[in-house]
Amino acid sequence: MNEIGVVNSQAKQWIENIHASFWSQAYFPDWIPCNQNENNFTECFNNMLLETRSMPISEMIDWIQGKMMVNMQKKRSRCRRWEGIVCPAIEKILNNRLDRSRGCDLFFMGGDEYEIPE
Repeated sequence: MNEIGVVNSQAKQWIENIHASFWSQAYFPDWIPCNQNENNFTECFNNMLLETRSMPISEMIDWIQGKMMVNMQKKRSRCRRWEGIVCPAIEKILNNRLDRSRGCDLFFMGGDEYEIPE
């Protein structure tokens, strides 16, 4: 924390005003596998940053922001081509589950409750 204060005292003050449970691994619940790489997100992100390692931190942050803005715009452009109200992958899952549920019997249990017998 002191190293942050040397670089930018306002940043240190800002972090100190946020409760540590929002940013400190010591407060993370045990069931969150924060030390594990469950998917390749971390490796992909680190690989993307290889070319920025020699940059000063402010330039690195600007580079990351630019990269994120480009990626978000690409995703936004793809989303505009969707024809439904949800993304195509989720729509496919919902349609699959709808088809599987067509043969189910539904029994009214009262109120807002229903039961599907096996």
